Formats: sequence, structure tokens, C-alpha cells
Amino acid sequence: MIKGIHLEHAFQDSARLLAHQGYLSLTRALLEYLYGYDGVESASVYEVFDQQPDDVAKLGYQYDPVVRRVLSRGQMRDDGLGKVAQVLAAHDAGRHFLIEKAGPWLALDVSRSVVPRRIVLIHGHIDEIQTCQVLSLLGIYAARTSEFDESERDSLTGLLNREAFEMQTGRLIQEMKQSDDGSAAQTWLALVSVDPARIRGPLNARKRATLWLFSHLLRKCFRHLDGLYHLGRGEFAVLLHGSEYEGARDSLRRFVRRVEAYQFPLPNLTCAVGFTGFGHHSVPGLMLEDASKALLLAQSRPEQNLRFRHAQSAVLAEG
Repeated sequence: MIKGIHLEHAFQDSARLLAHQGYLSLTRALLEYLYGYDGVESASVYEVFDQQPDDVAKLGYQYDPVVRRVLSRGQMRDDGLGKVAQVLAAHDAGRHFLIEKAGPWLALDVSRSVVPRRIVLIHGHIDEIQTCQVLSLLGIYAARTSEFDESERDSLTGLLNREAFEMQTGRLIQEMKQSDDGSAAQTWLALVSVDPARIRGPLNARKRATLWLFSHLLRKCFRHLDGLYHLGRGEFAVLLHGSEYEGARDSLRRFVRRVEAYQFPLPNLTCAVGFTGFGHHSVPGLMLEDASKALLLAQSRPEQNLRFRHAQSAVLAEG
């Protein structure tokens, strides 16, 4: 039975969770609450992309599910993805406990019939009262996630949309302005464009399948740390975190090569990439302009389809 003081704390935590106005902000807050419980060593939220649209299935493409860790709090264990795989194989939805000698796992499926499916994975020892509180918070998280998906997630690709992109870039810049550790130079904005001539006009089945497969390739090629967004039609954005310039450039170059080698429903598909770096004095609109200028130059020279532009600097060619 939950005592009065615990019930009061549960109501307070629930109210604070309800106050968040974005998916990533909500997820970050949930993990902070979970990690604050005595005995919790780590908490993570995973997105599971295990469904393919009818347009893709009808064209005969083999589907390779992707699991991406959205956010984590605490000391991450290497076997987290393995535990998620066990949960997915064992059940369709609801609570699922996994106990091992190193300590208990608590996995909660909060999919609520949305895409992507979400799984919250907690490692540590939590008592009965804490479990009741966690389940209460997860109920709120599931409902709010469904609401945010309608406004922040693109229904075609499953990626976050332009609204979520603008919220996240604004938050990152605010954090950098408050930071003194120089980490701002390790975040990059990349604009990725699918061959515009191939995506013009009404979106038929082949175009929809191509955009979905392109987004799926993004999910497979970039780390869970990197934010992936569909800005509209054939325009995508990637926020690369924790990389030096060479690392960001090489990741984007590998992705371009994967696209060139992939057999999409629209044959001989090409893509171009323009990217720029975040800084303490970055302005979202100007950063987007820098990345757009680099993208336009990359599109004008297909033989060099990856370009970098830094604020107030010349565009540097990258093949």
C-alpha cells in the first residue's frame, strides 16, 4: 500500500511530467525521475522500428528491424540491447520482468499502438512502492508520447518532424551558451537532400516506399546519439553529437556511399549533404542558412556531394 507521503510525491512527479511540452523533454524528465529512485542504477528509453509500411512490403523489400536508444541516465550496461531483444521476443505489450544474478531488469512496453514502439528499461533493485510509482509515471508517459507523436513525428517515415527539429536545435544552442567546456564545437547540423527531381509531383507508392527506406537507412547508419529528422518531401536533417569535424564528415560520407549502393524503388537515387558546426554564438536561422548553402553547392556538383560550411567562412569542398 502506498503511504500518504509517497502518494504526494507521486502526484508531484506526475504533475511535473505533464508540464513538459515536447517528446525529448518529456523523455529526459522521465529518466531523471526513474534514476532518482533508490536502487536504480540506470534507465533508458528505446525506440523499436519493427513494422514496415504496406508500400514497402508490396515491393518485396526484406525488412530489417532497428532498435535505437533515445536517451539514457546512469551507468549504461552493454547488454541493454540484448534485454530489449528478449522483451520483444517474449511479448507484445505490457510489463515484463527479467531477473539475472547481476540484478533485476524491469522492462516496460509503453508503445500504446504507436510507431515507433517504445520500451523503458530499468536496471536495479526497486521495491513494491517504487514499482507502483514507476507504473504510474509510465502511464502518463505513454499517453503524452502518443499526443506528441501526432504533432512532432512524421507519419510517413517515423522520424521526428520540422517542429521537433526546431525545438531541439533551439534547446541545444541555449545549452551551449550556458556551457564553458567547449563542447559546442562537437555538435553538427547536416541537411540531407534526396534527388529533388525524383520526388517531385504526387507521392505514389514507389516514392513513399523510397522515402521510408531512405529514412530506415538513416536509422541504421547513424548512432543513437544522433538526432534524425524529416523536414518534408526529400529533405532530412541529422544532428551529430560528440564528434570532431573529421568524425562527422566521415559518418556523412559513409552514409552517402550507402545510399549510392542501395537499390531503392526509384533507381539510381542520389543524395547531397551540406553541414555546419554549432557554436556558442550560433543562431538557428543562420545555422540553417549555412547548411543550406553548403547543400546547394553539393547539389550543383554531383561529383562532390558532401560540403561543409562554417559560419562566416568559405565553403570547403568535401568529395
